[in-house]
Parts: sequence; C-alpha cells; structure tokens
Amino acid sequence: MGKFCCCLGLFIIVIMDQAFAAALILLPSDSPSIELLPHAEYYEDSGRQLTIEDLLTGEKTFTPQSGYFINIGFSKSHHWLRFTAINQTQDIHRYLQVSGSISREVNVFTEENGTYKKQKKMKWSKTNRYQLAFEPAKETTVYVQIYDPQGSAIISLRLFNALGAIDHIAYWHAFFAFLMSGLLVLAAYNFLYFIHLRDSAFLTLSVFIVGVALTMGNNEGLLSFFPWIPENLGWLGPSFVFIVLISGLRLGIRLLDVRQQQPELLVWYDLGSILGLVLMSVALTYGNGLTLAGFLGIYGLSLIILTLVRLFKSDHRLPKSLAVAMMIFLMSSIPLMLTVVGAIEYYPLVTNLFYIATLISLLIMSLTQAEKIRLQSEYLERTAASNQAKDEFLTTMSHELRTPMNAVVGAGRLLKLTELSKEQTEYVSRLNDSSVHMLSLVNDLLDLARVDHQLLELEAVPFKLEELLSTLKQLVAESASNKQLALTIDNHFLPLKKQLIGDPTRLNQVLINLLGNAIKFTPSGKVSLAITPVEISEDEACLSFEVNDTGVGLTKTQQERLFQVFSQAESSTNRQYGGSGLGLAISQKLITRMGGEITVRSIYKQGSCFSFTLKFPLAASTPKQEKELLTLPQNLNGFKVLLVDDDEMNRFFGDKLLQACGVEAAVAESGEEAIELIQRHSFDLMFMDISMPNVDGYETTRRVRLLPGFNDLVIVALTAHAVAGERERCLAAGMNDYLSKPFELDDLQNMIVKWLVTSETNTQLG
Repeated sequence: MGKFCCCLGLFIIVIMDQAFAAALILLPSDSPSIELLPHAEYYEDSGRQLTIEDLLTGEKTFTPQSGYFINIGFSKSHHWLRFTAINQTQDIHRYLQVSGSISREVNVFTEENGTYKKQKKMKWSKTNRYQLAFEPAKETTVYVQIYDPQGSAIISLRLFNALGAIDHIAYWHAFFAFLMSGLLVLAAYNFLYFIHLRDSAFLTLSVFIVGVALTMGNNEGLLSFFPWIPENLGWLGPSFVFIVLISGLRLGIRLLDVRQQQPELLVWYDLGSILGLVLMSVALTYGNGLTLAGFLGIYGLSLIILTLVRLFKSDHRLPKSLAVAMMIFLMSSIPLMLTVVGAIEYYPLVTNLFYIATLISLLIMSLTQAEKIRLQSEYLERTAASNQAKDEFLTTMSHELRTPMNAVVGAGRLLKLTELSKEQTEYVSRLNDSSVHMLSLVNDLLDLARVDHQLLELEAVPFKLEELLSTLKQLVAESASNKQLALTIDNHFLPLKKQLIGDPTRLNQVLINLLGNAIKFTPSGKVSLAITPVEISEDEACLSFEVNDTGVGLTKTQQERLFQVFSQAESSTNRQYGGSGLGLAISQKLITRMGGEITVRSIYKQGSCFSFTLKFPLAASTPKQEKELLTLPQNLNGFKVLLVDDDEMNRFFGDKLLQACGVEAAVAESGEEAIELIQRHSFDLMFMDISMPNVDGYETTRRVRLLPGFNDLVIVALTAHAVAGERERCLAAGMNDYLSKPFELDDLQNMIVKWLVTSETNTQLG
C-alpha cells in the first residue's frame, strides 16, 4: 500500500510538472528583457472555436515550453500561450512583445476586476507589443492567442521593462528605418530614371524594390504607422512577397539578358510569372501565402542559378558589379526561403542579414543599370556622330566622284554625235563602255552606303508593270543575244486599268541585277523571268518574281555567303566574269527595304533560281496619266536655257549637250553672274548647280525668287549629291525639279521637254 501511494504521488508530480510551468518572478535585478517561452505553456486549438472563457472554465491541457522559439509549422489552428508572473518590484508596467509580422492575428488577455479582458496593441508600435500591468506581490496570468494562416509560423515572446522597451525600440527602429529609407530612395531613383529614359528595366527594378520595402515593413511592423494598413494586412500582407517574386523574375530577364543569351529559358520565366499570379490569388483566398511564396521563391532562385550556370558555360560574362550583386542576393535569399517553407529552423539573424544584403545588392544593381544606360547612351552618341561623319563623307564623295564622271560621260556622248573614223568610233565606243561601267560601280558603292545608313528613300509612285518589263527586256536582250541564250519574260499579272504603287526604279535595278547575273553566269541554255500573282485584292497585289537560269549553279557554301558585300562564288569569278560583287548585296537590301527577301535555290553546274515576293498597293489609271503617256514633240528650237556651274569642264560639256538638244544655251560660273544674266536676257529654264563657292545654288534660287517677275522661271537643280533628302531640300529652296549628275543626253532632253514642251501641251489639253 505504501509503495502504491509513493508511485501515485510521483505520477501526480509528473502530471503536475507537465501541466504547469513555474511562475516567473519579476525581480529588480532582472535583465531589461526576458524570454517568456521557458516560463510559458502552450495549447493548440485545432478547431479554432475556443474563447478565453472556454479556456478558463474547461479542462485544457497546456504543455510547458523550454526553448526560445516555437516552430508550429504549417498550421491554421489557433495557438494559445499562457504564463504567470509574480511582481517583486514596485514597477507595475511591463511590455509584452509577440514576434511575427503585423499581419499575424494576436490577442492578449489579462485579468481586470475578476474578468479577463482583451488588451489593445500599443498604437505606434512597429511590432505586436502590449502594455501590461503587474500588481506588486500578486500573481498575474496572461493568455496570448496567435493565428497565422499564411505560412510556417514561428512564435516567440519577450517581456520588457520600460528601459528595455525604450532601448529595443530605439535600436531596431533606427535599423529598419535606415533600411526602409534606403530602399525607398533606390525605388525613387530608378523610377525617375524610368520617367527620363522610358526603359522598362528601371520600372521593373523600382517595383521590385518597393515590394521588398513593403514586405520588410509588414514583417518588421513598420507599416503599423499607417493605421489603415494593419487592418487589411490579414489578406494583403502575403501579396507583397508575390510582388517581389514576380517582379524579380521579370527583372532577371532584363539583367541577365535572357531574351538574347538564353531564349530557351524565357518560357520558364514567363511560366514563373504566371504561376506567381495564380498562387497569389490562391493565397488571398485560402491562406498559406508565405508558404506558397516560399516555394515560388525557390523556383525563381533555381531558375536564376540555372541561367547563371548556362551563361558561364557559354562564356558570356556579366558585368562584375552585377555578378557580385546577384551573388549577395542569392546567398542571403536561399536560407530565408528554406526557413519560410519550414525546411530549416528559424533564426532572427537570417532575416536581418537578408534585409541588409538585399539593400546592398539592390544598390549595386541600380548603379550597374544606370552605368549600363550611360554606356549605351555614349555608344549611341558615338554612333550618331560616326553616322553623321559617314553621311557627310558620302555626300562629299558623291559629288567628287560624279562631277568628273559627268565630264567623261558628256564627252563620250558628244563625240558620238560628230563624224568619226572607224578607228575613232571604236575608241569612243570603248570610252563610253568604260565610263558606263565606272558610273555603274560608283552608283553601286553609293547605293550600298545609302541603304546601310537609311539614306536611300524609296518612292511610292504609280507605274505599269508591263512597261517596266518592256524596258527591262530591251536593256538585257542584247547581252543574252550575244551569248545566244534564250531570254523569256512571262508576266502573269495583267490587271485591267490598274497600276502598281511602288518604286519602279529600284525594282528595275534589282531585276536588272538578277537577270544580268543570270546571263553572265550562264554559258548556254536559257534565262527567264516569271511574275506570278500570289494574292490579288481590290486594293493590293502580292506578286512573286522568279529568275531562272541554266548556268554554272552554286554549291551550299557559295550560297551561304552569296549576299555578302564584295562576295562572289569564288576568287576566280571576278577574273573570269567581271563585276564587283555588290549587285546581289544591294538587291537584297533593296528588297528587304521593300518588305521582301531574296531567296536562292541552286544545283551546282545545273542552274539557279532567285526569287522574292513583294506586296504593292493598286491604283487606277487616270485620264491625266494616260495623256502623259502620249508621244510628245521633241523639237526644242527657240527655247533659251541658262546653265549655272562653277566647274569649267561641266560648263563646257553642259553647253555642248544643251546645244545638241537643240536649245539656245548660255552659261554662268557663279550665282551672282546668273542673276545678272537673267535680268538682262530672257530665259525659259535655268539648270542650277547647287554646290558652288560663296553663293551656292540654294541661295541663288532664293534670290532669284525674290526678284519681281521671276516666280515662274523654271529652275532645275543639278547636283552630284545623290543622297536622301536632297530633292526635298532643292524643292524647299524654290527649285522646280532635280537632276542628278552625271546624266545622259536623253535625261537632259527629257527634263527640258517635261518643263517646256509638256507644260505647254498640258496647258492646251487642260
């Protein structure tokens, strides 16, 4: 019987030890802050139904605690803690602090006048802090209810005296205020950059930083200074973390240049962003937001690490500052994410180090992004300056090359009009062929430079395809006939009273290049051009152009570099067939500007097929346009024309060419002399060189237009500046038209007919 009583007593002692924790004795010598969990008891209300009255009246088994933290994991239960304190000091007030974000639901109950009442949280506290009263020499029991449905919950309780609370607030408020202000300054810095530069990378970085600031403000209680925020953080708080994660994924795409360097991973970044939005909606509806965010964070970190590894393997090096920032952020984020999902134990130092590391890494990222933009801006400025220098060089070379060519071409044309011996005729023929070849090469070089620098402007004028093809066949028929090649041009596009709208000159240039190459590289057999409608509507025609030959063909290697500048099939091609290798490169660039692409199919030693497809708007022919197609008289006797040019050779040959056209010609070597001549003599048309010293053609034209009675004088610009915008500049100065040097005799005659004969005819017709 005695042994039974002894065992019963020991059992009761064990039960009592498990059910109740020793009361906390508050002494004057105590530390300013006391960890309460070793003095507290814990109870889990899985049904979330119990009230403070239920706990006081019912028999609930509380479990004593021993550590400084309770890791309750993923639980939606209500968690109750209670502790009893006996105050042995004269200081009545103590301050209870409950760990966790201010989005956590916390209720504290103490006895007042025989009943337990809910205590109000301190108004300006950044954490869940409550002022409690402990009467001297009296037991006071405190109940704490905690509910955290958003993640793996960590619970900690601390009790401060007045001095300890002040020290704690002063230290941690200053620490987190510094971090928060730093983040907000960085966010503003990047947002201002976004407003200034309209670069979305700065906006994404700004959103990411704001998300980090809001998350820290929630977790550390800084948002409690805004009264309306704590009231809504129960559902709003977890969304801050998702903002960080989603914007972080978008930021990773920009900082790591995923679109260019690792495009196959882009879909996984997009998937993570979409997944983040879905999980945020789930969290706002069902809870466990921090847990879901933790798993999304691990996904994002893994994806970024994978991207960094792939970039390293591909020898793509990030800027050193960005690499350092990414490393700091990753090293601080990984343990935090593992803590959030409950994989490792909670340590306050992990969270604080994350905030510090994040501020440092974001500062480095912001400065790196700004430096990147600065370097890009400098590069663009250098490129713009370089392009401007190239444009000026192109303009100068255009003039310097074309001006002497004008004299050479003019001399050849004039010599053909004189009586020549058989030997002289051969010399003149060779001179003309060489000058045409030289002019073609100059034009190719200038065209290539203009296309590359977007200086060549394409026209959009109505033209008839059948007329263009008729002219084209005349130009290439002789070459085909000399090699006894069968040449066919099949046009299957025959619209009724419809014209194409486009640039017939450049289209003709491309077709001449393709047909010329086909004839050049076809020793025997045939060459053909076929135009086939792909799709026709009332307003638009999509046409396929295909040039076929039975020539030498191309190997795969030759096809790969066929459209490169100065490239030919092999080094001996130039010696065997001639040419500069510019034709196909220019043609490809022109067709690209028109909205198409030249493709090639070829079998070595069997032949080649070059094709492209273009879309043309359609326009109906007007009666006026039909009249312009009539044959006009070419007799120019009686018309007086003044040529203004500072170059003696141009004046000499220009005067002879004008006389060959049948007009009465006069010359002037400067703008001042031209103004004097037109005031003393009557002229029907004036050809005006625009590049003259002292008073150039533009200024001369302006002065002429200011003279009474000279508004109707036809002034045509003569220029070797074959660059975009030159025609518009001439027209803006008051000139009527534009003729580029060097020109053929027919070009000069047609310009005179256009303004002197055609104008009179249209006036009579109209």
